[in-house]
Amino acid sequence: MGAINYGTSDYITLGIEPYDPNDYIKDSDFMDFIKEEWNVDTDNESEVLSAVYDQISEDYNCDYENAKTALNKYDFNLFTISIEPGYYEGFYINIKLDVWYFDDYTEKMKAQKEVTKIRAFLEEAAGMGFVECSPGWCTTFYDYNATMDGIADAIKEMRLDVKDTPTYYQTQVMKHGGKVA
Repeated sequence: MGAINYGTSDYITLGIEPYDPNDYIKDSDFMDFIKEEWNVDTDNESEVLSAVYDQISEDYNCDYENAKTALNKYDFNLFTISIEPGYYEGFYINIKLDVWYFDDYTEKMKAQKEVTKIRAFLEEAAGMGFVECSPGWCTTFYDYNATMDGIADAIKEMRLDVKDTPTYYQTQVMKHGGKVA
Protein backbone atom coordinates (compact mmCIF):
# COMPACT_ATOMS: atom_id res chain seq x y z
CA MET A 1 0.00 0.00 0.00
CA GLY A 2 1.28 3.46 -0.87
CA ALA A 3 1.32 6.69 1.04
CA ILE A 4 0.09 10.21 0.41
CA ASN A 5 2.90 12.15 -1.27
CA TYR A 6 2.60 15.58 0.38
CA GLY A 7 1.83 16.56 3.96
CA THR A 8 -0.76 19.18 4.82
CA SER A 9 0.34 22.62 5.93
CA ASP A 10 -1.64 24.45 8.62
CA TYR A 11 -2.80 27.21 6.27
CA ILE A 12 -2.18 26.34 2.62
CA THR A 13 -0.17 23.61 0.99
CA LEU A 14 1.83 24.79 -2.01
CA GLY A 15 3.67 22.10 -3.89
CA ILE A 16 5.29 21.30 -7.16
CA GLU A 17 2.93 19.28 -9.30
CA PRO A 18 4.81 16.06 -10.07
CA TYR A 19 6.42 16.00 -13.47
CA ASP A 20 4.93 13.62 -16.02
CA PRO A 21 7.56 11.65 -17.96
CA ASN A 22 5.22 11.53 -20.96
CA ASP A 23 5.35 15.32 -21.24
CA TYR A 24 9.12 15.10 -21.76
CA ILE A 25 8.80 12.26 -24.28
CA LYS A 26 6.21 14.23 -26.28
CA ASP A 27 8.46 17.34 -26.30
CA SER A 28 10.32 17.20 -29.63
CA ASP A 29 12.84 19.85 -28.47
CA PHE A 30 13.71 17.75 -25.43
CA MET A 31 14.03 14.62 -27.53
CA ASP A 32 16.31 16.46 -29.98
CA PHE A 33 18.36 17.78 -27.05
CA ILE A 34 18.95 14.36 -25.46
CA LYS A 35 19.79 12.88 -28.84
CA GLU A 36 22.29 15.59 -29.78
CA GLU A 37 23.71 16.66 -26.40
CA TRP A 38 23.47 13.45 -24.37
CA ASN A 39 23.91 10.99 -27.26
CA VAL A 40 20.76 9.12 -26.30
CA ASP A 41 19.42 6.64 -28.82
CA THR A 42 15.85 7.97 -29.00
CA ASP A 43 14.71 4.67 -30.49
CA ASN A 44 15.80 2.88 -27.32
CA GLU A 45 12.96 3.20 -24.80
CA SER A 46 15.09 2.41 -21.76
CA GLU A 47 17.72 5.04 -22.71
CA VAL A 48 14.99 7.61 -23.26
CA LEU A 49 13.32 6.86 -19.92
CA SER A 50 16.66 7.03 -18.13
CA ALA A 51 17.34 10.46 -19.68
CA VAL A 52 13.80 11.63 -18.84
CA TYR A 53 14.11 10.62 -15.19
CA ASP A 54 17.55 12.25 -14.99
CA GLN A 55 16.02 15.47 -16.33
CA ILE A 56 13.06 15.25 -13.94
CA SER A 57 15.49 14.85 -11.04
CA GLU A 58 17.44 17.89 -12.23
CA ASP A 59 14.20 19.89 -12.59
CA TYR A 60 13.20 19.03 -9.00
CA ASN A 61 16.67 20.05 -7.80
CA CYS A 62 16.36 23.41 -9.58
CA ASP A 63 12.84 23.95 -8.19
CA TYR A 64 14.09 23.17 -4.69
CA GLU A 65 17.09 25.50 -4.94
CA ASN A 66 14.89 28.32 -6.28
CA ALA A 67 12.42 27.87 -3.41
CA LYS A 68 15.22 27.68 -0.84
CA THR A 69 16.82 30.86 -2.23
CA ALA A 70 13.48 32.68 -2.08
CA LEU A 71 12.78 31.46 1.47
CA ASN A 72 16.23 32.51 2.67
CA LYS A 73 15.46 36.12 1.71
CA TYR A 74 12.97 36.30 4.56
CA ASP A 75 13.42 36.15 8.32
CA PHE A 76 10.61 34.31 10.09
CA ASN A 77 10.71 34.05 13.87
CA LEU A 78 7.15 33.33 14.94
CA PHE A 79 6.03 31.23 11.99
CA THR A 80 7.95 28.17 10.88
CA ILE A 81 8.15 27.82 7.13
CA SER A 82 9.98 24.85 5.67
CA ILE A 83 10.38 23.07 2.37
CA GLU A 84 9.46 19.43 2.95
CA PRO A 85 10.10 16.50 0.62
CA GLY A 86 7.23 14.52 -0.80
CA TYR A 87 7.01 10.87 0.16
CA TYR A 88 7.48 9.79 -3.46
CA GLU A 89 8.62 12.86 -5.33
CA GLY A 90 8.67 16.64 -5.33
CA PHE A 91 8.26 18.82 -2.28
CA TYR A 92 5.86 21.27 -0.67
CA ILE A 93 5.94 24.35 1.55
CA ASN A 94 4.88 23.79 5.14
CA ILE A 95 3.68 26.71 7.31
CA LYS A 96 3.03 26.62 11.05
CA LEU A 97 2.44 29.21 13.77
CA ASP A 98 4.47 27.81 16.64
CA VAL A 99 3.33 29.95 19.56
CA TRP A 100 0.78 29.24 22.28
CA TYR A 101 0.77 32.89 23.28
CA PHE A 102 2.61 36.09 22.42
CA ASP A 103 4.82 37.81 24.97
CA ASP A 104 2.96 41.06 24.50
CA TYR A 105 1.07 43.17 21.99
CA THR A 106 4.27 44.26 20.19
CA GLU A 107 5.06 40.62 19.45
CA LYS A 108 1.57 40.30 17.92
CA MET A 109 2.37 43.28 15.70
CA LYS A 110 5.63 41.56 14.66
CA ALA A 111 3.64 38.44 13.80
CA GLN A 112 1.32 40.49 11.57
CA LYS A 113 4.39 41.86 9.78
CA GLU A 114 5.60 38.29 9.30
CA VAL A 115 2.26 37.43 7.71
CA THR A 116 2.90 40.19 5.17
CA LYS A 117 6.32 38.65 4.41
CA ILE A 118 4.74 35.19 4.16
CA ARG A 119 2.35 36.55 1.54
CA ALA A 120 5.27 37.91 -0.48
CA PHE A 121 7.11 34.58 -0.24
CA LEU A 122 4.04 32.52 -1.21
CA GLU A 123 3.30 34.79 -4.17
CA GLU A 124 6.94 34.46 -5.25
CA ALA A 125 6.68 30.67 -4.93
CA ALA A 126 3.51 30.67 -7.04
CA GLY A 127 5.43 32.59 -9.69
CA MET A 128 8.04 29.80 -9.66
CA GLY A 129 5.43 27.13 -10.38
CA PHE A 130 4.26 26.13 -6.91
CA VAL A 131 0.52 25.57 -6.87
CA GLU A 132 -1.99 25.02 -4.14
CA CYS A 133 -2.72 21.37 -3.67
CA SER A 134 -5.04 19.27 -1.56
CA PRO A 135 -2.97 16.28 -0.46
CA GLY A 136 -4.75 12.97 -0.29
CA TRP A 137 -4.90 9.62 -2.04
CA CYS A 138 -5.87 11.55 -5.16
CA THR A 139 -4.06 14.85 -4.74
CA THR A 140 -5.72 17.81 -6.44
CA PHE A 141 -3.49 20.50 -7.93
CA TYR A 142 -4.94 23.93 -8.67
CA ASP A 143 -3.97 26.46 -11.32
CA TYR A 144 -2.17 29.76 -10.74
CA ASN A 145 -5.32 31.88 -10.32
CA ALA A 146 -6.86 29.46 -7.81
CA THR A 147 -3.49 29.35 -6.02
CA MET A 148 -3.45 33.15 -5.69
CA ASP A 149 -7.02 33.03 -4.29
CA GLY A 150 -5.91 30.30 -1.88
CA ILE A 151 -2.96 32.41 -0.75
CA ALA A 152 -5.29 35.35 -0.06
CA ASP A 153 -7.57 33.08 2.02
CA ALA A 154 -4.59 31.61 3.91
CA ILE A 155 -3.29 35.10 4.73
CA LYS A 156 -6.70 36.06 6.14
CA GLU A 157 -6.66 32.91 8.29
CA MET A 158 -3.11 33.64 9.52
CA ARG A 159 -4.05 37.20 10.44
CA LEU A 160 -7.07 35.94 12.35
CA ASP A 161 -4.97 33.33 14.19
CA VAL A 162 -2.49 36.01 15.24
CA LYS A 163 -5.34 38.24 16.40
CA ASP A 164 -6.95 35.39 18.35
CA THR A 165 -3.74 34.11 19.98
CA PRO A 166 -3.56 35.56 23.50
CA THR A 167 -0.67 37.45 25.03
CA TYR A 168 1.11 36.11 28.10
CA TYR A 169 -0.83 38.61 30.24
CA GLN A 170 -4.13 37.38 28.85
CA THR A 171 -3.20 33.75 29.61
CA GLN A 172 -2.47 34.70 33.22
CA VAL A 173 -5.77 36.53 33.56
CA MET A 174 -7.61 33.47 32.17
CA LYS A 175 -5.62 31.12 34.41
CA HIS A 176 -6.50 33.03 37.57
CA GLY A 177 -10.19 33.61 36.87
CA GLY A 178 -9.93 37.20 35.67
CA LYS A 179 -7.36 38.33 38.22
CA VAL A 180 -3.65 38.67 37.66
CA ALA A 181 -1.66 36.88 40.35
